[in-house]
Amino acid sequence: MEKQKAVIVGVLDDLLELAKIQKDQNGKILEYHDNDDGLRQAYHHALNTAIYLKKELMQRQSLDADKVIYLFPPNLPAA
Repeated sequence: MEKQKAVIVGVLDDLLELAKIQKDQNGKILEYHDNDDGLRQAYHHALNTAIYLKKELMQRQSLDADKVIYLFPPNLPAA
């Protein structure tokens, strides 16, 4: 039987995987002296996280499609 990993070990594994993805996509990993606006990027990531969390919560509540209020309605085929 496989031993369960501590949560922190799982997070560390995910961080290492993210570093590899960043290296593959950008040729480097994020460093403190980059010119990117780290605070703005972190905020945008937090917003994305909130969206995915809300999506999952809504799915778990099994909302009917007709009860969902769309801020931006899905694209409908032209008539």
